[in-house]
Amino acid sequence: MPSPMGSPLLNLPVIALESTSSSETTPRQEAAPLTSFIPRMLLPSPPLTPKAHKTPTHPSCLVFADASGFTKLTNLLESSEMSQILTSFFSRMIEELSSHNIHVLKFAGDALIAHCDTPSCASDSLRCALALTKLLNNFPATPEYKLGVHVCCLYLLPEELQLWTVGDAEGRMEFAAVSERIADSGIVLDNTKAGEVGCNAALIEALRKDGAVEIEVEHIGSHPTRGEYFKILSPLDPEAFPSPVPTPLNTKASIQTGDDKSLHPFIPSPVLTYHKLGLSSHLATTRLISVVFISLKSYQNFGPANDQFAKALSILEKHSGLLRQFCPDDKSTVLIAAFGPPPLSHTDDARRSVAFALDCLSTLGTINAGVSRGICYCGVIGSINRCEYVVLGPAVNLAARLMGASMKTKKPGVIIDEATMKNLCFSHSFDFGPEEERTIKGFGQTKTFAVSFNNASPSLEIEDDSSGIVVGREDELRNIQELLETSSTRSVCITGESGLGKSAILQAWNPPAHLHSHVISHRPPPTSRQTPWSSARRLMAFFKKHMKDLSSDSSKMVRLLDDVFSTRSS
Repeated sequence: MPSPMGSPLLNLPVIALESTSSSETTPRQEAAPLTSFIPRMLLPSPPLTPKAHKTPTHPSCLVFADASGFTKLTNLLESSEMSQILTSFFSRMIEELSSHNIHVLKFAGDALIAHCDTPSCASDSLRCALALTKLLNNFPATPEYKLGVHVCCLYLLPEELQLWTVGDAEGRMEFAAVSERIADSGIVLDNTKAGEVGCNAALIEALRKDGAVEIEVEHIGSHPTRGEYFKILSPLDPEAFPSPVPTPLNTKASIQTGDDKSLHPFIPSPVLTYHKLGLSSHLATTRLISVVFISLKSYQNFGPANDQFAKALSILEKHSGLLRQFCPDDKSTVLIAAFGPPPLSHTDDARRSVAFALDCLSTLGTINAGVSRGICYCGVIGSINRCEYVVLGPAVNLAARLMGASMKTKKPGVIIDEATMKNLCFSHSFDFGPEEERTIKGFGQTKTFAVSFNNASPSLEIEDDSSGIVVGREDELRNIQELLETSSTRSVCITGESGLGKSAILQAWNPPAHLHSHVISHRPPPTSRQTPWSSARRLMAFFKKHMKDLSSDSSKMVRLLDDVFSTRSS
């Protein structure tokens, strides 16, 4: 940082911290109203307490649209670019679903689950599925990279679907579609590729009874009690099916944008926090995240399921994690949590995530969990009509696979990845099993570890972030000093993803007296970390404060800093 004025202050060694984040030069997407985070069937008046909703009185369809390719993009693009691509892709998907009278129930990572309850639901769902593959398969995310989509349609009888709102009105509420048929979607999607549409036998039978369209299918799988599954071979043109009959929209539910506090229990904490601060357009970010997938006991009755969810939610709040989803099916109920999305970032998020999983194991009994850690996209996907806050990245997929690996052991337990292990290896709170290499789908040979609480420490107290001990960072501390002594600018800027321990390094650094160094420690609230020039404002405010004491010649530089960085209010 050369000195434009020859000021002796600007020749002093300076260290500045900067967290890498999204580019601020890209226009922000329009902030969605809070109602768009809630399924349409709960509007305009969401339930104030947990409840089992009335079940449909006629057959309906669930539509599962699974996008492929987003995980790889997480490692290739800035969060602002990811946000634009996700918004463009899912806005088109939601618009197409709505045009077929199909409404999104919830998002599941880079997929979504939607519900169609029209009298012609079988025809409407299959027509929409073919339209989605035609519209969005080979979607140009970048000039070099395209996204794909494949779709599953399931025809359900009234008694095969339950709709619940679980949780606690004082904390977090979650909407859930409950059916043993939901597991069928995994069989169908695992046996179809991008651009293809699959369904269950019941949907084929309903279409043939209707007789409007002749269809050709290929058998792709079966279940001992739930029947057969098929891939659609023809027709592949959605126009071959009757056009859906338009249904009147719930206008009040569609246009409500006010800050109704009855909505808050359904809104993820990052969305609600940024909304209250007027920073909703700054939600998209790329962060170092710890992800937890927990397989809980499956209940087909509302009462026990809600009690289990409330207990898990209480444990999650204790460890300051973010609930991502609660997904019941016939085999287990999967709870997904994330540690690290703003505004809940902590330097010990890896430790909190494992402690949460182990506390669930000791409190809820028979569970299996997978924990992983890595760079993820955190932000809103969808449109202003229907959207959801998501965490996307390889770590999310890996945590799900590790949960599956734990379930295959046929005994309760928690399995973590190597990245999590490296964050915990100096902790005395945990015991670790031997390293075990597992073949994980999508990841190949992967180092994994079983983990449990140390017998001498059956419960983990969350430590203050500022009391951490820096271990194994001697080379980095030495590099800081060498750079300050040899750099022509006599300044060092330490950059990196949030949570990597930049502040901890500087707390441990003891500079030699001859350097006369200044450390500028900028620790803004998590919401400010996405504000343009946040760290630079703090740095420039530091220079302005000290230049005022040097000479009257510094007044021009002070005014310049005021104009460029608005440091009068810093």
